[in-house]
Amino acid sequence: MAQNGILAPVLTLLVNELWKPIKKHVGYCLKPETNVSNLTKAVDELRNSIYTIEETIQLGEREGKRPKVQVTKWTESARSIEAEACNISNKYEARTIHIFGCSWSCWSNYKISKSAAKVTGDIEDINKRSLQKDDILSLLPPVGLELPLPANIVGQEHYRNKVFGCIEEGPTDIIGICGMGGSGKTTLLKQINNYYSSERPVFDHVMFIEVGKQLNLMAVQQSIASGLGLLLINDGDATHRARAIFNFLKERKFLLLIDDLWDMLDLVKVGIPHGSKCCLPNSQIVLITTRSLDVCGRMHISENVIQLKCLGSDHSWHLFKEIVGGRKMEDAQIRGCAEKIAAKCGGLPLAIKITGQAMASKVASEEREYNLMLVEDSVFHEVSGSDNELFPILKISYDSLQSDVIRMCFLLFAGIAAKDPDDDWETVSLVHCWMGHGLLGEDDDIERTYLRGYSIVEILKRSFLIGSSDCGEKHVKMHHVVQDLALWIVATKQTGAHKEKWLVDQREHTRADVWSTADRIFLCGGDIKAIPSSCSCAHLLTLILTNNEHISEFPAGFFSAMKSLIYLDLSGIQIQEIPSEIGALTSLQLLDLSRTPIHSLPVELGLLEDLRYLYLDCALGVRNIPDGLLSRLKMLRLLTLNRCHNLRINCSAGYIKELKSLTMLRDISFTVQDSDSMWKIYNLPRAFVSGLCITALEGLQSLQISPLLLASSKARYMKALSLEHINLLEEIVIGQTDIDPGWCLPRLETLLLYSLLALQRVEFKGIEPNTCLSGLRSISISDCGNLTSITWITWLPCLESVYLGNCDSIVELVANNEEGVLSATSSFPRLKSMALPNLKNLHSICDGRITFPSLMRLLIYGCPMLMKLPQNLVGVESSPLILGERKWWENLEWEDASSQSSLLPFFREVPAGFRGSQPEVFRALRA
Repeated sequence: MAQNGILAPVLTLLVNELWKPIKKHVGYCLKPETNVSNLTKAVDELRNSIYTIEETIQLGEREGKRPKVQVTKWTESARSIEAEACNISNKYEARTIHIFGCSWSCWSNYKISKSAAKVTGDIEDINKRSLQKDDILSLLPPVGLELPLPANIVGQEHYRNKVFGCIEEGPTDIIGICGMGGSGKTTLLKQINNYYSSERPVFDHVMFIEVGKQLNLMAVQQSIASGLGLLLINDGDATHRARAIFNFLKERKFLLLIDDLWDMLDLVKVGIPHGSKCCLPNSQIVLITTRSLDVCGRMHISENVIQLKCLGSDHSWHLFKEIVGGRKMEDAQIRGCAEKIAAKCGGLPLAIKITGQAMASKVASEEREYNLMLVEDSVFHEVSGSDNELFPILKISYDSLQSDVIRMCFLLFAGIAAKDPDDDWETVSLVHCWMGHGLLGEDDDIERTYLRGYSIVEILKRSFLIGSSDCGEKHVKMHHVVQDLALWIVATKQTGAHKEKWLVDQREHTRADVWSTADRIFLCGGDIKAIPSSCSCAHLLTLILTNNEHISEFPAGFFSAMKSLIYLDLSGIQIQEIPSEIGALTSLQLLDLSRTPIHSLPVELGLLEDLRYLYLDCALGVRNIPDGLLSRLKMLRLLTLNRCHNLRINCSAGYIKELKSLTMLRDISFTVQDSDSMWKIYNLPRAFVSGLCITALEGLQSLQISPLLLASSKARYMKALSLEHINLLEEIVIGQTDIDPGWCLPRLETLLLYSLLALQRVEFKGIEPNTCLSGLRSISISDCGNLTSITWITWLPCLESVYLGNCDSIVELVANNEEGVLSATSSFPRLKSMALPNLKNLHSICDGRITFPSLMRLLIYGCPMLMKLPQNLVGVESSPLILGERKWWENLEWEDASSQSSLLPFFREVPAGFRGSQPEVFRALRA
């Protein structure tokens, strides 16, 4: 009995601690069917609960409600458990060893049965946490949240209305707002946000998100979800987040505003319904702002792109005045200073704001005058606030350029534009600059090099670092503030152990110490009369002195100290002789002597064995090139001798042999005075002729420009053609009767007819002008006294500039009696500027059928018989500036008073002393 008393507790312990767990695990092996059956019943109950909650959520969303956070988490957990349960059931049904419907795989039965029991318990636990109907939903957030705006918003009403029109009149689903940094894109976007969030709530949701330079998909999705009041679970899964956003928005009306986008944003990856057919048109719209037109292109925004331009002078002054303070402007001295500063900001709102705030704090007149001096001298970075606010914002555009090469191209343009950044620059001059600095490579086909340069121009334009010009597509300009940004970048940029120093300040041009330490010198178009007499420029790479008309000589030994110089531009200076020491510039790659009165080229030029580009256009004093000089320039790729009227090219076998020996020569422009010279040079191997000037051909009465003169293989490279001083020439015929249908001059952009005293007509034979001259942009016709009509110019689709002067026989610019002319076109679609000086018999420009939709400048001078202007002179998108004499304007005849009043604001009187010479005309058009 005593033994039984001792054994009873031991047996109880064995049963409780050992047998029961064993029994439990044995049960898993013996009763898998029971456990799986219990799991199936539990899952059915769970599904009913899930269905009930999701149905409640769907009904609530129609009433503007959303599920609470805990409900979303419960649903996610329930769906996860449901999936696990289904997996267990599938494994149970798929067991492989069966006898009479039972599996002998004990291990398989054990695992499945144990899992089924565990998940059944999990289902019981989650069902206990199931929420009541009243605890499932909460109200959605408001349609959108209003954002703070600056107090002074000027000049954006036009853009607001354009955006409203795109949104409400459509059809559209994505809109792009583009513009340079500081132009007001974010301010405009915030106004759109506030309008549709409160004043006009036509959308279910209005969301404003800022992306910035570093695109982060998760951050974008979270910002959108936050605006929707939507909880995103499983943050690591972008696809899951996108699905949640898409399912929430797919049947809703929404406006998504994305600010400061720098790269393509894949809306599908974000989860934004795009082009959805579930909603009415114009009910699901995305609106982006960006500094790059490339982003719009990659986002497939082509039609609805709104480009913000800088403010006009009136709006600029109004904004500046509000920032500085209206009372201060009552002081005449302050007002005069302020108007100059506001104008120098170039209409860029951010620059106006910063300079205005800086001036508002200036009390003493000396401080205000100093600020004005800084702005006028283009040193914005010394104006209070620019270093911290203006330039870092603008520099993001520079940093976002694709390569160091493109960034350097931008900086070099800023250097050459330093004298007057708002001036217009030919894109080809920029490409030549970049080629001369070795930035564009050296393709065997030099046309590829040009195209690479033009593509960089377009990249900079699409990034709003350079702007389009009123002069046409082949001209660009740089905003005053952007130019100063570039100089600020240069001043703060460190390249390795060396920090580049640039000289662009005209006031320091005579300081030898500044020259001696400079890496690049840009002193363009100033009043420089002399340069330092002695300085050692060991680091100097670039020297540009173009258009300094007072420079007529260089100090002795000037070039000897510039061993590193690779780029030398002396175009437009008045030097008559090139020092022989120029031969010491053994690293020189580009030399520009265009428009200089030099008489000859020194033989020492032949020592420049690395010279690749030599420009001598319009070097009227040059009469010959020393024998053997050209053949020594083995690396020469480009040689221009266009409009060198006094140059007598010796077309002997020796001269042609020299040119043929230049195996690297790919581009040549030249002036000829006899057909033999033209044939010999035109048929040089490897090189193509981009410019041709035919002058003083004696006895020539008819000139036929056709495949007989210019073969197709050569004609397609011609870019500029000049015909000058051919006194007996009566007609120019372009084409021939049986012409090759593929022959044309597709790249010809400039056509000049000058002093062709006997010329009566220009005819086209076997080919239409719009086919032959499809790319012609500029026509200049002067001193052709017998020419009666130029009606054929209406056929030219790309024409941007027309100059017609001193042609006494022109009565009607576009004649109505020439059959078929008006069937070619009813407008000058791209014409930007037209100058008509000294046409004493001109009665009419054209009739009312021809329009000028792009015209920006019209100059009329010395045309006493012209009493009417074309009826359609004012286009829909343009308001041309009309320059002329006051007396002529007052004597014009009008169809009605409204025509005169509509054009009166655009009339400007020509400057005093104006005589209508070609240089005067071009200056007036660019003013």
